[in-house]
Amino acid sequence: MLLGKEVCILIEANNIGDGKTTVTHLVGFYYDSWIKQFLRRKPKNSMVVPDPTPGRLPYVLDKGERWAGMME
Repeated sequence: MLLGKEVCILIEANNIGDGKTTVTHLVGFYYDSWIKQFLRRKPKNSMVVPDPTPGRLPYVLDKGERWAGMME
């Protein structure tokens, strides 16, 4: 998703299980190619998103509930 000249990534988590679950972290990894990711090589970059606006962490998802966050 583009906002002005910045690239934003929207993340959505859906609880399709039978009970509650908790979203505790949002991390991202960048690989040079899909083959490096497939072979589980070390990513070129990694990041931790401390404030995935508008979502808040940690967040408890009840059965059937949805959580959304964004990273810029």
